[in-house]
Parts: sequence; C-alpha cells; structure tokens
Amino acid sequence: RFGGASAPEVIKSLNEIETSFLNNVAKLRNLSYYILDVKTTRWHDDYSHFKNQMKDLEVMYMNVITSAFEGVSTAEAAIELFDAFFSLSKRPRIKGFVEKKAID
Repeated sequence: RFGGASAPEVIKSLNEIETSFLNNVAKLRNLSYYILDVKTTRWHDDYSHFKNQMKDLEVMYMNVITSAFEGVSTAEAAIELFDAFFSLSKRPRIKGFVEKKAID
C-alpha cells in the first residue's frame, strides 16, 4: 500500500515496529509468576515497563509517518499515504497524528 522511493524503508520500519510489539507482548505473556497473586509485586514493574515500551513504539511509528509524509510531492500521494496510515492506526493518539500530518 506504500508507494514511492521511500516505500521499502517505510515497510521495513513498520515490520520492525511490529516485531518489537510482538516480542513485548510475548514477554508479558510469559511471565514466570501468577499475575493475579496479590503478594507478587513484580506485576506493577513489568506492566509499567510494557507500557513504556508501547509509548516508545508509538513514537517510532509517528517518526515513520513523519518521514513518509516528508517525501510526498503530490496531493494524490498524500491522500494515498493518509489512507494507508489511517487504516493501520488503532490508537487515538496515532489516528490524530495521521490526521494532523494529512492537514499539514
């Protein structure tokens, strides 16, 4: 769905973000303790780490969006890029960012 000269780089970056996301989810799923045990205090630390990683991935995703839009020279290309990123966006912060980039 991505065209232009920067398409391979955009796709590579998105794949890296996806891989990192899946690795972080796997770490959270494979914790060595029962997360509902009220005596286990590690859950708070592990989940906090997970949330921070998700914020980092959000920033990485927004950087990919920014760099992709920098290479756009036509309105048609911008609309195609907007459509591609908007369809990939699930979180409100990302959707808003994509909408802002399309307006810029």
